[in-house]
Amino acid sequence: MKTKLITVAAGAAAVLGAGAAQAQTYPESPISVVVGYSAGGFADTVTRIIAEQISKTLGQPVVVENQPGAASNIAALTVSQADADGYTILATTTSVAINQTLYGALEYGMDDLTAVAVPVAAPEVLAVHPDFPAQSLEAFLDYARENTVTYATAGVGSGSHIAAGYFFSELAGVRAIHVPFGGGAPAVGAVLGQQVGATAITIPGIASQFQAGGLNCVAVAAPQPSAIAPDCPTYSASGFEDFVAQSWVGFFVPAGTDAEIVALLNTAVNEAIADPAVAERLEGLGNAIQTLDPEQTTAFVSDEVASWGERVEALGLRID
Repeated sequence: MKTKLITVAAGAAAVLGAGAAQAQTYPESPISVVVGYSAGGFADTVTRIIAEQISKTLGQPVVVENQPGAASNIAALTVSQADADGYTILATTTSVAINQTLYGALEYGMDDLTAVAVPVAAPEVLAVHPDFPAQSLEAFLDYARENTVTYATAGVGSGSHIAAGYFFSELAGVRAIHVPFGGGAPAVGAVLGQQVGATAITIPGIASQFQAGGLNCVAVAAPQPSAIAPDCPTYSASGFEDFVAQSWVGFFVPAGTDAEIVALLNTAVNEAIADPAVAERLEGLGNAIQTLDPEQTTAFVSDEVASWGERVEALGLRID
């Protein structure tokens, strides 16, 4: 028995030694970042800006691959099953937190991934056409109590859908009809064409319309006004204290990845967003930059899973 114990201990030491050696030499080859969405979207744009910078920091190519589908579940499953060596990274959004409650049967869970960094977040907003009869949140809610109102989003189960649906039904107590589209652009287009009353969307998806005056911001779900729409009041300022909802871009690696590699990747991402040129590009899209260490990142994601889960359950949403 003693011999067996010694053998097992020696084997464990060898595994730990191999992990430490791997962390010391990492990275030795190109790194793949799997984005759970199509090229040109929120997650893809942010990922490519940051990947370009961390490639310089790490001294290896960082190759961005798009693997859209099932609200990023396909990409998340792919990365969760990859080797835990730091060479395969998932880039996704708030959806990875939402999906833990929204989907009845996932082939992966948050325990299968390790959070690396969540460098940017973008608040949800409610926006209307300049000709819409209600241009403030109070007026919008008053109008909704007397009339049928509709709001467009990028789709059922999106963060915008859940945030707006939860606000209307659980906080404001008004009826608003959800009109899902196959993405943010057609949802915005429907409001521009006055086919629906409003759109619930993140700031990056509508920043150009705010700046051009094509749409007006009714409320922003952030602790403070956005630099993109500084005149748009927060939900809190409109009487709905502490209502905050945001979409973020986060990076994850397979569970079991060496903590030193996770820390190195976290540092590389944080250094990238600290670069003035990178920060300017990200903030110019309407993103807020946040610098979190690995422990803070893990706690942030855990809180998001719980928060979005409560909203999903309150709305009774389920995808099987």
